[in-house]
Amino acid sequence: MQGGRIRRNIYGCIAWGEMRKVTGRLIEVNPEAMLADGLDKAIIGVGSRNGNKVAVYSSEKCIEVFMENDGMSYEDAMEYFTFNTEGAYVGKYTPIFKWND
Repeated sequence: MQGGRIRRNIYGCIAWGEMRKVTGRLIEVNPEAMLADGLDKAIIGVGSRNGNKVAVYSSEKCIEVFMENDGMSYEDAMEYFTFNTEGAYVGKYTPIFKWND
């Protein structure tokens, strides 16, 4: 990250090198932080949940990943995401899923 800002590619998601920096920073500040399997392309930063540093993902990008990787329709990907990903609590280091405003 340069100057505290994340560089994004033309599609609005962070570039692979930036994603590695974000996950590296997260591991430094919280080695126990949980990462969502298969959603590396959707990670957008580090946030705080009840004082614990956790991964932050783009909800929209997660849905795109499910559509691209698993061949789901938008409706199926949205349902899968909201029930199985966004709605899952896996402990105090559960990632945050952020919707664009």
